[in-house]
Amino acid sequence: MAVVKIFFQPGVDINLAMSQVTAFGQTILRFMPPGIQPPLILKYNAATVPILQLAMSSNALTESATVRLRQQSCAPRFGTVYAPPSLIPTWSDRQVQIDLKPDALRAQGLTANDVNDRDQ
Repeated sequence: MAVVKIFFQPGVDINLAMSQVTAFGQTILRFMPPGIQPPLILKYNAATVPILQLAMSSNALTESATVRLRQQSCAPRFGTVYAPPSLIPTWSDRQVQIDLKPDALRAQGLTANDVNDRDQ
């Protein structure tokens, strides 16, 4: 597995750049071993990427107790940090992380892109 970050200069047509990156990703697959999954290409920009992510979990506390801890302990502290209105903290009480099994996906004729596209 590899993560490649591509940074563009200001003013670049991002949609054109994305199509070129996608085309390159498909071209490079010809040089890879059989069964390699195509790249999963995600588009981020500085305005949409969080500057801080905090995950809380507990083997001892219930989910509601963990949420309460976040609401009573973390939220007030982060809420007092000065930020423009567009940077007000947002909270999600529950998040599910999915670990994909490439062999199981292949057995079903699926790719990581298929899983990603399912949510959209």
